[in-house]
Amino acid sequence: MVLFSLLKKTSNMLKYNYVVLSEEVFQMMKKVFFIFICIILFYAIVIGCSSFAIYSNINMYGSNFDYPDHFDYRIRIIEGNYTNVLSIEFDPGDRQYKQAVGFNNKGLFANLQSLPLAYSQNFRMDFAFIQIEIPNLLYNYNNADNCILELKNKKLVNLKPFSNHSLIADKLANAYIVAAGENENKIIEMKDNFIVLTNFDIKEDLEITSIKCFRYKNIYNKILENMGNFDVDKGFEILSSAFQIPGTQISAIFLPDELLVYAAFKGNIDKIVEINLNDNKLRTHKGFKDSKEIDLTKNSVKLVEILGWK
Repeated sequence: MVLFSLLKKTSNMLKYNYVVLSEEVFQMMKKVFFIFICIILFYAIVIGCSSFAIYSNINMYGSNFDYPDHFDYRIRIIEGNYTNVLSIEFDPGDRQYKQAVGFNNKGLFANLQSLPLAYSQNFRMDFAFIQIEIPNLLYNYNNADNCILELKNKKLVNLKPFSNHSLIADKLANAYIVAAGENENKIIEMKDNFIVLTNFDIKEDLEITSIKCFRYKNIYNKILENMGNFDVDKGFEILSSAFQIPGTQISAIFLPDELLVYAAFKGNIDKIVEINLNDNKLRTHKGFKDSKEIDLTKNSVKLVEILGWK
């Protein structure tokens, strides 16, 4: 909505107020600007991601990790002094993996999701906490409230070119959306027994006609339809309502009380692996002919490898 409003205003400025252009030049400039806006929108949608936390008959988090196909992806478990953290990471091509989704063996979840047009800056500042470092909280805390206490004492910032917001949730039914703001942190606490995050400012009008809001509404409505009747299959049904094909790389359901994670890949929920944070093992769970087992503290596993399993 903001982008298309900008397009309209810019077109009017060019045509009537600031410069005198021939109709041919004006139409050409409109086409170029429109293509530029479409590219921005496409990029924002592809890396949009979706997540939720639900506290009902079972406690459950869900995450669609939506990034470009040409990125490299891996899953591993990092052993820390206080917690072990399941880390879902991506490499955009610079051979440096970046953590985007995390879940520790205390049942705490945190992620990063794209937030187009979010406030970001070029420099670090004193008493700042960098948004892309939100998953690092998983190594020090076992609940969301303590994460929020740390963030309240610091200024949350996005460093360019990154522009993100995050969902932080724990098994005690505490869940928050956190984002950097121009003057103060944006922290939104879950009010009901579930919360949903896609890739727009949650305070915006949900009636905006855009794909990212459709994903939000699809997840929101699916949760309402299944309230009190959740299981892993229902969780994947919720996530599938927000799939972006191509784009959705890894979809996962997290069970914080059992410390189990179930993951599907490339939108195919007929093949699922199980990750158990009690023994740090990844195992084939559903849809595979051959059984596989990997200790994720000793070996990471890449998405391309899992896709090759029969």
